[in-house]
Amino acid sequence: MISYMKSEVGIIGLGAIGGAFLTNISEKGFACIGYDKETSRYGRLRQRAKGAEFAVSLDEFFERLEKPRRVIMFLPHDKVDEAVESLVSYLRESDVLIDAGNSHFLQTEKRISFFNARGLEFAGVGVSGGIEGALKGASIMFGGKEETYRLFFEIFEASSAKFNGESCQALVGKGASGHLVKMVHNGIEYGLMELIAEVYQILRKAYGFSNSEIANIFAVWNKGELNSFLIEITSKILHKKDNETGQDLIDVISDAADQKGTGKWTVKTAVDSNVAIPTIDAAVSMRIISSLRKQRERLASVFNKTKAEGASNLQIEALEKALLLGFIATYEQGFSLIRAVSRQKGYDCDLAKIAKIWRAGCIIRSGLLNKICRVFEDESNEIFISRLFLEQVKEAYNDLKRVCVFALERGYPLMALTASFNYLNAISSLRLPTNLIQAQRDFFGNHGYERIDQKGIFHTLW
Repeated sequence: MISYMKSEVGIIGLGAIGGAFLTNISEKGFACIGYDKETSRYGRLRQRAKGAEFAVSLDEFFERLEKPRRVIMFLPHDKVDEAVESLVSYLRESDVLIDAGNSHFLQTEKRISFFNARGLEFAGVGVSGGIEGALKGASIMFGGKEETYRLFFEIFEASSAKFNGESCQALVGKGASGHLVKMVHNGIEYGLMELIAEVYQILRKAYGFSNSEIANIFAVWNKGELNSFLIEITSKILHKKDNETGQDLIDVISDAADQKGTGKWTVKTAVDSNVAIPTIDAAVSMRIISSLRKQRERLASVFNKTKAEGASNLQIEALEKALLLGFIATYEQGFSLIRAVSRQKGYDCDLAKIAKIWRAGCIIRSGLLNKICRVFEDESNEIFISRLFLEQVKEAYNDLKRVCVFALERGYPLMALTASFNYLNAISSLRLPTNLIQAQRDFFGNHGYERIDQKGIFHTLW
């Protein structure tokens, strides 16, 4: 019988993210072993993750893990149940299986129950930062039990991104909170990306700036309050030339935007949880619309839009402030959703801790999260009316309005920016026209309504 040196942790699923994470922890000095059905991936990884071992079978994989066995899966969400079926027979009491992919948190809840009923431990962990994050330091969102988290603390502490020396990994809450937080993170990502795209559209079409000029504008903005990973990479993207044609690469890329589902999950969860996230909702809708290329071509050929002509006195600074307010609104909506689901599910999510670990490593990292973190640490949960944001929101409100009017006059689709503007209008309105909706519901469905001058539920014979 061959005697092996035992590994501290095992990684299953050695695609782009799993392979990069394996490389990361092996470089940090952890004894680790990887397994993938596609063993052809091993050759490349052996060159990068020189301290890692690789198993040719699950039998060998589990045999070479020290006890309690700690296993992290990096698999597509639709492959997790299949993997669980093949892995559960290998696991024993005190072993832990972690799903570090983008699984729906409700599916993670079911898997936790399935494992716990068998005396086993399962946890969902959100990992953000793409390939670079997995390789050099990601934002890691662990959901589950404190004692389970402690088993992985040193690994995640070493492999996570750092912000001013602070680790961007944490136990964010109980149950399936890790995947809830990662799902909402991705929803926020959708919103921020759509907001940036809409501002890019105005700069390109209305101002007639070249991609290079717009890239320089974004580079300047990245030095201010809009400092963020997405603004930074937007500037780099707009400078990039296509190797084949010599054109700006952005101009030869199709406008049909893909999506993997986490944005849709976020929107559905918000509806189910009675939380309004219109900016994120608009971003998801725009991706769907973008894929309807043939329909858009038909409508564009017959739909003559009346557009404002000529130059405008809209200042570039107004665009910057409008985009900033859209960013703030998107973060506010995302954290509102996490707070609501956490209360409903008993996850006890720590919003300040979540904001902290999003400051580096993840896709939605930005300077704004520093201030948001302080709001949750020092004040109530109200971002808009906090002392750190109120004056900024009030100042940028008119700029956002000017940008929305400017774009609407020219027929530019500003789904996310106008959604952010209308969201602010609605939640700051003392009285909404939804009293009419209540009357309509009572008229056709006898649903009843409340009055402002008396308590109780009333019905009218219309």
